[in-house]
Amino acid sequence: MSSDVDASKIIANVLLLIGFILGGALIIDRVSGMFGVEPFAFCNTLRPIALLAHTLGTVLCCVGVLGWVVSQFQNANLAAMALGGLIVGVIPGVMAHYLGAQSCMIFPAERSAPRASPIATHELMVPVPTPRPRAAL
Repeated sequence: MSSDVDASKIIANVLLLIGFILGGALIIDRVSGMFGVEPFAFCNTLRPIALLAHTLGTVLCCVGVLGWVVSQFQNANLAAMALGGLIVGVIPGVMAHYLGAQSCMIFPAERSAPRASPIATHELMVPVPTPRPRAAL
């Protein structure tokens, strides 16, 4: 019997658990919306699950990279664990974006003052220094 841990099974089970929890919360919101109740489950579930997934993804990534380095880059299973850790940490935010609930990820203090898109306000652009006027000779 081999005691080798299969990283793909661990990551698949974690992603499946995250998907079931967030999918169930989304279904609860859809059903409650049909009965006229304000949806609450997805937004209330998303932030703790995102925090847990980010933490678990960081742990999986660190263990995978350290194990891969210790095995002198020979164990592809540990490299897959590191890559899977990155995926686990990103999935809740991606799901929230594509399900239209990215406002649930904003902290409450930021939620009160809506801001324009950073693209519309040109915040993503690198500031260009303005030339100084030359002195007249």
